[in-house]
Amino acid sequence: VSLTIPEHRQAVFIVHHVLAGLTAFYALEYQMVAYYSIFYGGCSEVSSIFLVWADAGQFFPPAIEGSAYGTCLLVCQVLFAITFFVYRVYGWIRHSIPLWKD
Repeated sequence: VSLTIPEHRQAVFIVHHVLAGLTAFYALEYQMVAYYSIFYGGCSEVSSIFLVWADAGQFFPPAIEGSAYGTCLLVCQVLFAITFFVYRVYGWIRHSIPLWKD
């Protein structure tokens, strides 16, 4: 479904997701770094929940400025920015250092 969107057909986007999928498969198949999989496969995806709703505004913009839907989009954009920093910047660094040491 997502390959019908032009931005999702770019090579970098596709390679990124193929490699992420292979990494997850091999981590589960060979039981590698199971402890870290909880963060990388679960916690780090919390920001994606807000990203989905924030991106909805591009495809379905609010009809009326200041509407509840528009406010919800704004809240989701702010929450995405916060959770992205917490999980994918700070958390990624915090969990990557012990992973590299192991």
